[in-house]
Amino acid sequence: MERYIEIFIKYVLENPNSDDDIILDYLIESNIPYIIAHDIIVFTPTAFNRYIFKDSGIRFSDTYITRKEKVEKSLSFNDNEIFILSQEYFLKYLNEKISKVDLIKIIGRCSEFGVITQAIENGSNLSDLSVQPMLLLY
Repeated sequence: MERYIEIFIKYVLENPNSDDDIILDYLIESNIPYIIAHDIIVFTPTAFNRYIFKDSGIRFSDTYITRKEKVEKSLSFNDNEIFILSQEYFLKYLNEKISKVDLIKIIGRCSEFGVITQAIENGSNLSDLSVQPMLLLY
């Protein structure tokens, strides 16, 4: 799985403006199973983002929500293998070794990062932020 995360990161760093569909196609062409590729696109930037902001005072939700055909499920990030492995990958290989520019190329793909940067631009303090659960539409 670590190799899959590495493939994703390398591609994003080389192609930062690619949309998720293009990245998904690339990951699948790289022999990564669809559901794993999809989850890497969603959860790797989120894991990196949450690690970067872990001491900021932002209150992140411990859960995310999936919705498929009007059925919603609340799931824990702590039970998501890709999320956990992505955080471990970050700590093992990238923490303090990745440039800020490259880090932004990855975490900028995270919807939570967008919310955080918008709040900062509007003058909010990070310790005042509470990020609601992500909603994934499958």
